[in-house]
Amino acid sequence: MNPHETWQSVLGLLQMEMPRASFDTWVRDTDVMSLDQGVMIVATRNEYARDWLESRLKESIQRLLIGILHQSVSVQFVVCKSPDEETDINDDLEDQQEVAIEAVQWLDYDRVVQPHKQVVVKGYLRRLGMEIGPKAVWLYIGFHQATWQVHTHKKEAGLALHSRQIMRFSGMSNGAFWRLLSHQGIQSHLNGLVQRLDLPHERKFHRGRDGRPHRIPIRYQVCMTPRLTRADSIAVYSRLKNLLNPICHRLLRTHARRITLPAFSASGSADQRSA
Repeated sequence: MNPHETWQSVLGLLQMEMPRASFDTWVRDTDVMSLDQGVMIVATRNEYARDWLESRLKESIQRLLIGILHQSVSVQFVVCKSPDEETDINDDLEDQQEVAIEAVQWLDYDRVVQPHKQVVVKGYLRRLGMEIGPKAVWLYIGFHQATWQVHTHKKEAGLALHSRQIMRFSGMSNGAFWRLLSHQGIQSHLNGLVQRLDLPHERKFHRGRDGRPHRIPIRYQVCMTPRLTRADSIAVYSRLKNLLNPICHRLLRTHARRITLPAFSASGSADQRSA
């Protein structure tokens, strides 16, 4: 069994033991780099995933490897960014350094809790993450937390900030961040969560103090309250439909009687006159 097959066996066992959201977020994107002299090197996508796996799964993985390989194996986690995250970035994406965030759908509860003083992950994202995937969830977390960093109670639109602040909270490299934001599938998943207000190929500039043109920050709208999943949306729609249908039928019957009764009355009086 080669190292790749061995790691795939480990992933299969972990997938059965772990919650799906945790597996998709921290484990699914890992890959084995080498297995030599009883040491397995496993690549992770960023420092956060490496630290999480090191502290929570290292012993479990080593125990699984003993059962698979029938020998003791030490596991080491390293950060290894894929080539497409490093090189598949065009000049337009490299110029996109600053973003301007407009926040909508505030809750009074959030104002009291003041999440800008801590990293907040809304509990409903565990449910939504099953639908949109971990990458979209972490992008939303990054935008959501960065919004609190620039928000003031007097100006909900917030201020411009450097994109590295969002990347820091999302746990992504510069290449992965912009590549995912431009991915059509991720954009679809972020619908109702993070929306780009400027057209993708639209460039706006302003003259800076140095007299040179500077690109205006890209505007994004961030919904501070996550949208419903499709299943929950359908459930809410069905419930409201069941509640409102009897009311609508009663209103229609009442309205119909108001229209038809005068007609019957006029007809009846006409019959009486003819008789």
